[in-house]
Amino acid sequence: MNNKKGDITIGLIIALAIGVIILMLLTMGITGTWGKLWDQVTNIRGGEVNSNIIIQACSLSCMTGAGYGFCEQKRSLTFEKGKTITGSCNDFATLNPSLGIEKCSTSCTNAAEVEEKKGDEKSGEGYLSKKDILYSLEEGNTEILSEEECEETLEQRRKELDIPDKLCYWEAMIDVYIGRCKNLEERDVLEIFEKKTEYRGLNNPDWPSLKTEGDFCVNVNYNCDPSKWKYRKDTTNAFVLRDDTGRTIYINPYKNFDKAKMQNLLLHEGLHGVQIGEYGNILGGGGLIEQALDGLFEIYPKAKEIYEKRDLLTEKIENLVDNEVDSELERINKYAGEEQYVAKFESFMADSGEVHEYTADLGASTKPLDFRDYDISDENRFYEFLSNNEEYALSISELNDFLLTDFARLSKLIKAYWYTSEILELDPRLSEVHRWWFDQRAPNCEVLYSSERFAIVLEKFLNEKSLPKEYQVTMEELNDVLFIAELKGEREEVWNQLIGRGPGLASTQDINNDEMYA
Repeated sequence: MNNKKGDITIGLIIALAIGVIILMLLTMGITGTWGKLWDQVTNIRGGEVNSNIIIQACSLSCMTGAGYGFCEQKRSLTFEKGKTITGSCNDFATLNPSLGIEKCSTSCTNAAEVEEKKGDEKSGEGYLSKKDILYSLEEGNTEILSEEECEETLEQRRKELDIPDKLCYWEAMIDVYIGRCKNLEERDVLEIFEKKTEYRGLNNPDWPSLKTEGDFCVNVNYNCDPSKWKYRKDTTNAFVLRDDTGRTIYINPYKNFDKAKMQNLLLHEGLHGVQIGEYGNILGGGGLIEQALDGLFEIYPKAKEIYEKRDLLTEKIENLVDNEVDSELERINKYAGEEQYVAKFESFMADSGEVHEYTADLGASTKPLDFRDYDISDENRFYEFLSNNEEYALSISELNDFLLTDFARLSKLIKAYWYTSEILELDPRLSEVHRWWFDQRAPNCEVLYSSERFAIVLEKFLNEKSLPKEYQVTMEELNDVLFIAELKGEREEVWNQLIGRGPGLASTQDINNDEMYA
């Protein structure tokens, strides 16, 4: 009996000893500082070849079932000095197996499958992934619903916002023309559409064709099911996807839009739903975001200065937090070898991990962030520092003010150069110019048939001082496209493309009409 008790005691002692040794070796291996710990695990700062470290980190994420760590967390992998790629472990394993990172049984959406589902972005026949990346540039503040709130309020919102199961774009236009313009009858509208179709064929060979025959209706998907909405909750408002069943408008169910915004989304995406063809960018700013940034920096040096200032401001904050975490780690290491060390170290890792998720997002922030929006409870040992440290508070305030002013302006220019200037995206925005002009002339509407007449109206639209709120974003976006065109010495060419396209587009206005929906 005594020997048995002795065996158990010795086993426990050995287990504790091994655990302490492993933790001490880990601590020694990472030189005892927080910054170097995260550099080795996630390679935040990069520079030297670190492929082995990333392979180990990905393997660890897989073994521990860390879905975020393997599937989503972005890592910089340097496989040769000066040659660095960025992506998740899943991206590396799926798209570049030669890196030596193995696939994991952890459930992720396969990166290759995602790319396949995106389809041809330029043709509007797949996910509009650029909206995803530029989600922070969506106008206005929109409430983001939780999954539970989404499910509980979905049907009520569907009814209140008049979200149809199917949107038939041209039928909607006929109803709108007749309802809005008292000087037009149905036969007049049909004749207008025929003239505009003829105009597009003669004058817009480099712009999308618009489907006017056959089934031009598109399904509308408004569903909280994660399999139906695979984007982040705070990402794009809506997009059009082409699949085996045809084209479908997907609307973000987690954003709590008002009725006017929802109706604008439906019409915007409805026009995308009838576009046909593959088309580029009138400013040449499409492709990878890195290429677009390089192009913008070249023609507008101030943009690079703003971008670099954002990096300096975020780095300052990250260093403040890192120093605080380093100090706490040094305090924890004083207990190395003692029985309480294991518990203290595990608690430290949990708290610092929560903080790290927040600081990692700061490095890529395009809009103000608040640590309280993250899973950092008031019991976290760093909560007091984040809440009350004066230097940290001043630094965060400086960053947020900068993001809301200089960087917000830069973000809009990036969007204009890279996304809004895509030919497919200009169509619904030029259509809004028609809508605004209907507002000015109703009930005796003027239909714009010539580029000369559209040029006069577009000039008025872009310089209108009292433009209604629903048109202001489009006005700003078109002005930004022309601003960049001027920087490139191409304003006249781009202007002529815009006014040459305008007359070929049908326009919409009063969409508070149940008959517009199939």
